[in-house]
Amino acid sequence: GAHEVDQGLFRYFFGDRATQLPMTLNAQRTVQWRAPELWDHTSVALLHNVGVKPETSWSSYQYLNKFRDYNTRSALAKSDLVDDERLEYEASIKPWRELYFDLASFAKFVTLFSIYHDSGSYSILEKHLAAALNRDVYVPLSLTNASVPRGLTTKEFIPAMADKVQQLQLSEFAAILAMAKATWYIKPWIGFTTYSETRKSTWREGVSLDWVKCEPYLK
Repeated sequence: GAHEVDQGLFRYFFGDRATQLPMTLNAQRTVQWRAPELWDHTSVALLHNVGVKPETSWSSYQYLNKFRDYNTRSALAKSDLVDDERLEYEASIKPWRELYFDLASFAKFVTLFSIYHDSGSYSILEKHLAAALNRDVYVPLSLTNASVPRGLTTKEFIPAMADKVQQLQLSEFAAILAMAKATWYIKPWIGFTTYSETRKSTWREGVSLDWVKCEPYLK
């Protein structure tokens, strides 16, 4: 064990002289909710990600709570690997994810077009984007009229989207069709999300498309 991970690191610096170290030099992340009276993030020098490692779990805690099957949960629980089902888990790994996203520079490779349809939905989207870990990846995209000056809209690429009937028929799929016509977009990846993403985080249904209505716009 002395040559592995944190134990090896501590032994390299402190040798066999140190048998006990202050919690701040090996603060276990789960202390935040198991013994909150002991936790002070401002004094933590080395954070130990015990339990679920942040790079191994990306689904929301709400989704995992609702859809992780019993056998999987039971097997993970034996190794103390179900803390990603807790609300506190997401807050506890936020610093790691912020650093990860910064180092990865995702905005160079992908844009996530964030769909809204009116001032109300844009207001909701604004709040979500303000809290996003990688804000520069997101670009608002309106299915109708833009709620911000020089904002991006689907009707710039598909003029028929100015018709409310067409908007209702194609709905969010119009965003995919519109960006397929954006010749200026040259990044290798593209993604889409909506103002209601957090509300839909526990939905398991897939996407249903009416190809009879979509086909004319694909030509």
